Amino acid sequence: MERYAKTFAILGIFLSVILVYYVWQVDFQEYTCESENNGASCAILGKSHEEHHEFERALKYYERSCTLEYSLGCFRFSLLLEQRGEPKRAIAAMEKSCQLGYKEGCKQIKTEK
Repeated sequence: MERYAKTFAILGIFLSVILVYYVWQVDFQEYTCESENNGASCAILGKSHEEHHEFERALKYYERSCTLEYSLGCFRFSLLLEQRGEPKRAIAAMEKSCQLGYKEGCKQIKTEK
């Protein structure tokens, strides 16, 4: 049993470090998004929430990112809006991503027309 104690201790430390890193990363991104109006941080938060199937929170952060004129945030915001069945808002966000210089957004607009 002593043989496995060291392995479990190392595994526990490793998992703790990963958890602390994740919490710190999310808190840091929230701070820079909300307090410093950083569109890229808002988009990162949106992506993180989207990956965890928290779509309402993802929409919130993508929308804020788009408001702060971050092109990728507008693009991701438009994709989620399209999935939710809100085509008018989705097209407006896609057009904004194109205006801000996101080429993939421009391609999407051309294929939809």
